[in-house]
Amino acid sequence: MSDTVALPLDGETALAALVEDGLALVAGTGDVPMQGKLTVLLNGDPSAAAEAVVVSWRRSGAPPETSFGFAALVPLAALGRGRLNSVLLRRAGVAARYALTGRASGVDAALRAVVDDAGPTVVDGLVEALIAGRGSARRLAAVIGLIQRVARSDGFVEVVGSFAEGEIFVQGWTTELPAVRVGVVVAGPSPFVGDAVAAAFPRDDLAGRGRGFAGVIGPREGAVAMDPPAIERIYFRGRDGWRMIEVVERRVTVPPEDAPAHVRSVLPRLVAPAATM
Repeated sequence: MSDTVALPLDGETALAALVEDGLALVAGTGDVPMQGKLTVLLNGDPSAAAEAVVVSWRRSGAPPETSFGFAALVPLAALGRGRLNSVLLRRAGVAARYALTGRASGVDAALRAVVDDAGPTVVDGLVEALIAGRGSARRLAAVIGLIQRVARSDGFVEVVGSFAEGEIFVQGWTTELPAVRVGVVVAGPSPFVGDAVAAAFPRDDLAGRGRGFAGVIGPREGAVAMDPPAIERIYFRGRDGWRMIEVVERRVTVPPEDAPAHVRSVLPRLVAPAATM
């Protein structure tokens, strides 16, 4: 059974969920915007201070005392083995205390509550905060769940392969994947964050609905790319929101020893800036 929770709207309590050991998502409402890195006191204790990354949004039609929503990623190391019961957020000399009475059994439910109230505009800030630093599997699972709520389909990957250096080759069709370097989140059994460089080529079979593409995905520092056959989806930020390219079930897999030759065979058809080529 799915867990359904709602963002507390009283300006005094907040929703809380564990992202991973040592990191909680706390979300609620208030009368002023809270944004960026803010000092937070865990359980109101000055000796248990932490720096939280906070995103904020204006709530259309809400009363003045709850006219803004916020979602904070709160480190818990200063709490030790204690239980988090409240947070006190400090911004511009003003403090706001929230009792954590609205509990979610999982971070996916809490993120759903945030997006349901804020809309897709809040997703970018939360994704950026979640993938900063070490991208643990639990953080990336939360990121993928968050992006999935707002992402639109943007084509399919039909060919996957890998190079001896660990980079992944992908080929298929898309409508928006840019022919420049772009950050991507790759979903599958072992998700990772990487950077993709892609070039386009014409596809007569798409009847103007998209274009072919061939590209290379390299994992970012500290990330380990999964085996190409295990890739399920590629997410990237398009011009007007998040996009998803799904890997087809019957994809062609190119082994590492054949990948360079395959790339050379498609190069004459590709169109992209010189730096990309």
